[in-house]
Amino acid sequence: MVTIFIEHLGCIRVRSRHLSVAVATEKVRCVQVRPGDKGHSYSSVFGGCMDGNVESISVRDPYIRARHQLHNFVRFCELAVRNCRRLKAICLITGREPQTESLQASSLKELEESLKDYSVVLTVEYSDTLHDREIRFSNGWIVRMGRGLDYFQKSKGQFTIGCNDFDLRPCHETTIEIYHRLNMKSVNKT
Repeated sequence: MVTIFIEHLGCIRVRSRHLSVAVATEKVRCVQVRPGDKGHSYSSVFGGCMDGNVESISVRDPYIRARHQLHNFVRFCELAVRNCRRLKAICLITGREPQTESLQASSLKELEESLKDYSVVLTVEYSDTLHDREIRFSNGWIVRMGRGLDYFQKSKGQFTIGCNDFDLRPCHETTIEIYHRLNMKSVNKT
C-alpha cells in the first residue's frame, strides 16, 4: 500500500513539474523609457503582439478615468481593431474616480457602441483595489507597463508636432515588459 502511494506521489510531482513549465512565460523584451523619449507609440509597443490570431484582449489599468486616459484607451482599441482581424472581445478592468465617474461611464458606453460596428464586444469591470497594469492578448502575449497606457507627456499645444502622432510625442519614464506564454505542445514533447 505504501509503495503504491509513493509511486502515485511521484507521478503527481512529475505532472506538477510539467504543468508549471507549461504555464511558464518567457520575457521577450524589456523597454526602459526615459523621460522625454520618443518613438514609443502604441503601434511600436503593441504592434508585434497584435496579429490575426488575437480574438480577445484583457486590459488591466486602474487609471482609465480622465479624458486623456480615455482617449488613450480609444487609441489602443483602434489599433487592436485595425491589427486583429479576428478580434471579438476587449475586457477593461479599471478603477473609478468620483470627480470623473460620469465622463468615464458615458465615454466607455460610447466606445462600447462604436466597437459593435466592428463586431467587438467591450466589457468594463471596476476594481477599487487594482494596482498593477497589464494587457493580455489571447495569442499568448502579455505586456506589463509601470504607467499603464498613460505613459505619454501632455502635448505642448493643439498644433504641435507629436499632438497626433504618438511616435513623435515625448514620454514619461516607465518600464514596459513584454512576455510570451510558452507553447504547451512544445513543452509536452520534451
